[in-house]
Amino acid sequence: RIDQRLLCGNGRKSKRETIMNNLIEETETLGKPAWRPMLRYVAELHARSTRPPRAPFPYPWEEIGPGYCYGPAFGHWDLVHASLDAMVSEPEHARQQLLNNLAAQEESGLLPGVIWMRDEEPRWSHEVSHPPVWPVAVQDYCAHPISTVGVEDPLFELRMWRGPAWNSMTYWAARGCLGYEHALGSLSVNAAHALLEPALDNSAAQFDRTGTVWEFYHPHGGRPEDVQRKPHTPYNQPCRDYLGHNPLIAMARLWDQSA
Repeated sequence: RIDQRLLCGNGRKSKRETIMNNLIEETETLGKPAWRPMLRYVAELHARSTRPPRAPFPYPWEEIGPGYCYGPAFGHWDLVHASLDAMVSEPEHARQQLLNNLAAQEESGLLPGVIWMRDEEPRWSHEVSHPPVWPVAVQDYCAHPISTVGVEDPLFELRMWRGPAWNSMTYWAARGCLGYEHALGSLSVNAAHALLEPALDNSAAQFDRTGTVWEFYHPHGGRPEDVQRKPHTPYNQPCRDYLGHNPLIAMARLWDQSA
């Protein structure tokens, strides 16, 4: 269990509207100019998604995104991706999000997966957390890398984790490529660049068209509205204004490193 003394940082931040000033300024110089309106929007979305402290969180907490259909909610892999965006220019905010998650750790050692904050009292599963990694199958290159199931796999379909492209998975694949630079040199750098650039290009094109960032994307570059989420429920399109799987600012940093 976490030592509560780790939570004794100063904890004092500016008002919500000024929390992400450094992040907003950073987006003005990242990546291609065509990406920057989207990146600024994402930075502003981080600020909009940050709420005042409330139990069980000792610090301001960032929800998964105001467009999440089951929100407001906190945690899961989404927390990692949101913190990656903030880590360089807003390191204290990123630190506080991780400590918020650890503050909810149970005596058994279980870390909550998703913490649901819609009700008066927060709730989460006391028996099941979330796995630390998610499997990704990649068979071939697509317009918006990477498809979560290879497009030639007979199980591929345009439905949530069964084929659509999630930018978080693209980030981890590109970061993995860069990790082999010492062994493969420019080959690994070129591979990271080839993953990040079309993913950011297509995300920016969809942002220009719709004015939002989507939970996941069409791997062939089509409209996110045409991809299924959960059929037979009211939520059968990717969520709009979804931060949790969109570390777009961190992706643009990686693209700059691999350019």
